[in-house]
Amino acid sequence: MDCPLLGVIPKELRKKGSQQTYVCLGTYDAMSARFIRSRVSEADKNHVRHRWCENYWNAWVQLPEQKFSISTKAYNTFRKPYEEQMMFTIKFHTGNTE
Repeated sequence: MDCPLLGVIPKELRKKGSQQTYVCLGTYDAMSARFIRSRVSEADKNHVRHRWCENYWNAWVQLPEQKFSISTKAYNTFRKPYEEQMMFTIKFHTGNTE
């Protein structure tokens, strides 16, 4: 869930009945919420993690200035809504305080 390449698939683009609600912007592979919540540190010989992006991560972080290019359309469609859903909503009291 901490990955900077994780995005959410908008409801209108999801396949009906699919549990895959997230997308990797590095590989454009769809993932389920359960899949993205698993951490490498939780892996053991009985619960092996099979995230394909881990095969690429070391190469991605060695890019010059650690910059990974994604299209503006992909960012606006997938990443921006993910970032927005992670934000807290602040409700201000609008009543008279006198």
